[in-house]
Amino acid sequence: MEKLPFMKSQRPSEKRLLVQNSPDNEIAKSNHIAVNPQDFPDNSYVICGGKYVFTTTATTKILPGAIGVSGNQRFWGSWSTGQEISVSPYDLFQYTKKKSYLGSVNVSISFWNKNRANNIQYDQDDMAAQFISKFESQILQPTQIILFEYQGTYFEIVIQSTQVVDLGEVLIDSVPTSKDIMNKGIVVQQTKINFFKADDGLVNLKPSSTRPNADAIIRPDFKFCLLYTSDAADDMQCV
Repeated sequence: MEKLPFMKSQRPSEKRLLVQNSPDNEIAKSNHIAVNPQDFPDNSYVICGGKYVFTTTATTKILPGAIGVSGNQRFWGSWSTGQEISVSPYDLFQYTKKKSYLGSVNVSISFWNKNRANNIQYDQDDMAAQFISKFESQILQPTQIILFEYQGTYFEIVIQSTQVVDLGEVLIDSVPTSKDIMNKGIVVQQTKINFFKADDGLVNLKPSSTRPNADAIIRPDFKFCLLYTSDAADDMQCV
């Protein structure tokens, strides 16, 4: 399993950083936020606005005092470019103790660009494996919006609910899921990703014997309508 981000003994204190566009499409697709190495270390957890947790990519493409946030992340946090937000180191274990890992995650899935919708039937099991591979060790939480590239197609993923568990628990099926935005957990290899069609119903998912019916629509009413970076490709634009 990929090494989890961690905080060093001397942690940077809370900072006020100016929101900018993500400086790099690869950073945006990784679901990381970009920070300058003078502000926060690479591959560490930070909490923005006291609620929204991300993993950092430290890069000199971002000046000290700024934070690079992709369009879907800005929409989720209700931030605009040029806005100053609080950013602090985040230690999930301090708040959750052992229950810090995601047993299962229910997500809705839709095409990022509706004009590029197709009739391909996507394998949920393989899609889930790719999702884990891309986002393992990241902290996810309900309402979060993620750009997910799979087989050359871009999808919008919205975290609907999460099940947070202790990896030592045997009967995790008895642990309830929650839609509370504060029900945060770390993605690990054992995390089960359950895909559900978004309300547009455009994504064709192959039935799975190990996952719930993907036709159940659990997407909230909000919609994404932003460029995820200033120079993103057409696939990554809102229609």
